[in-house]
Amino acid sequence: MRLTKELVNALGQAEKLLAERDQIAAAIVEAEDAMLPAIEAVVQHVDRLKMEEADRALGREPSNASRDHSDPRAKLADLTRRIAGLKDQLASLEIRFGAVRLALEPHLPDFFAAIEESFAKEWDIRSREWSEFLAKRAEIERLTGRVMNLSLPKAQAKLDGEVIRVGTVRDELAKAISELGAARAAAARDRQAKIAFDPCAVYEIRLPAMYAGRAFRGGERVVAGNIGASALAYLLKRRTAVLVSESLAAAG
Repeated sequence: MRLTKELVNALGQAEKLLAERDQIAAAIVEAEDAMLPAIEAVVQHVDRLKMEEADRALGREPSNASRDHSDPRAKLADLTRRIAGLKDQLASLEIRFGAVRLALEPHLPDFFAAIEESFAKEWDIRSREWSEFLAKRAEIERLTGRVMNLSLPKAQAKLDGEVIRVGTVRDELAKAISELGAARAAAARDRQAKIAFDPCAVYEIRLPAMYAGRAFRGGERVVAGNIGASALAYLLKRRTAVLVSESLAAAG
């Protein structure tokens, strides 16, 4: 199926924007994956600080004093900022996605009409051939007096590559716009929460819970940066999540 120059340009813009979205989304996933061990490192670090303070209070040399004086809370705070920045970049694509879809949609009706017209012609040819086969079979069975045990053809759709491309881009645009709308709603909920959580305070979800369509499993350790302020506020209000490491100020 031949594409018009205008449709080719619109598809190219859409695919370029989708690739940019995928790059940002991959960076978010990478940062979120890195946050999980960072959270555990912070919990262990804070626990070690508490043990050292307890030893000092008892007049003993801290038994858990570490030669490594690096503070993993800095990395966790950096990851939180990185994820927030990446999500802001992702959110900024929403308007561009809307513009790209508006540029693409006017070309789709004529393109799909051309597909239907082409297939209708092919259908007429193939259906006539199939009718001839059925008629021939019926005549053979009439002559022999026996029903032939023949396998029926299996449907295997084979669309032109450009047709698949157009449909894929259209569907991916709709999906991206829907996901960005959901992300915008989540960001709005976080703003409405009006709670400033310490980025290095770690919480543990004690019981499985659901919030805004997201499932949280029991035993999961989280920070505000990877689940959002509104979700954390909700879990704390329901006493489903509890603080397991003090804030940066309290622990340091």
